[in-house]
Amino acid sequence: MSEPQYPIDLPTDDQVRTYLLENAEAARTLGIESDFEVRFLARGAVNAAYQLSVPGQVDRVLRIALCAANRSSVKPQVECEAAVLQFLSGQNVTADLAWIDLHSGMGYPLLAIGYLDGDPLDYRSAHLKAAARLYARLHNQTEEPPAIVPRVPDPMTQYLKEAQVWVDRYRHWSDANSVTIAAFDAALDRIRARSIEFDQMRLIHGDGTWSNWRIQAEEARIMDWDWCRVTTPAADLAHFLSPITTGRLRGRLLSREEENGVLVEYCAERRIGLIEFERLFRGMRSIVVFHSITWTAAYLVQLAQAQPVTADDQEPEFLKVLKTSGLAQQLDPEFLDWMKHENIW
Repeated sequence: MSEPQYPIDLPTDDQVRTYLLENAEAARTLGIESDFEVRFLARGAVNAAYQLSVPGQVDRVLRIALCAANRSSVKPQVECEAAVLQFLSGQNVTADLAWIDLHSGMGYPLLAIGYLDGDPLDYRSAHLKAAARLYARLHNQTEEPPAIVPRVPDPMTQYLKEAQVWVDRYRHWSDANSVTIAAFDAALDRIRARSIEFDQMRLIHGDGTWSNWRIQAEEARIMDWDWCRVTTPAADLAHFLSPITTGRLRGRLLSREEENGVLVEYCAERRIGLIEFERLFRGMRSIVVFHSITWTAAYLVQLAQAQPVTADDQEPEFLKVLKTSGLAQQLDPEFLDWMKHENIW
């Protein structure tokens, strides 16, 4: 697979507003007239989000796809997310789809989805339980997911194939830490030597990082389906409980008691055996953690090598924040050694 490029620049509020005014179909579908507001919400590695407020209408979010996450191009990625949102409509899992434009005048495909009220997940007990129940609802879906969603019957092979691309991307970076590279290589050898079992294939979200959640009244919803797949459900729990994922929120590391609480709640809601699922989870976690941290390494290389152009020749705030975030600390050899001794990978 090719290494994705992560653009720094993104459309302004005025550019998004102009697009909506000039797109007759969007205006008709979303009930837009001259009196409406567009407000930038946030951006991630591959998407930017804007809140759309129209008088007399429920608020919506415009998700503008800036680049592809795990596909060769962005269009099939957006089509896949739209199909998943339609598939899950009414299941109390995610936002509803209102509009899709694969050829927008801004140059980026986009989705208009329902605005989800609530707070980002902060790993308090009530939030962890709400997230566990949502995963159970998602994984209890027995209907066949849309054909456009990638099928990964052998997640070990696929995840490690992707991780190898990212390790090599970091390995050839002039500022790479040789101790970090050695830790990656050793972890890969340990993971490949293990015998891994997989659960039945179900639709998974694949990216349970804290910012992709909205919690309200102890009910969870999850957004951003760029990494969805049809594979073992244990991969979702492994990513959600990974120290790479939780560490992105101010270095938060879950205790074993918190981790076990999530698994107990999840298995009770799904009505499956805890002991059997925990065995599958432990086996899958090493693969998913390795997959996540090698993505982090490749992402930081992209950010470091980016040459953004700004009017005042200053580095964009987005790039400053990411360069100084906890992402970089996750590549520290001491942190990698801690994961080894905790038998996380």
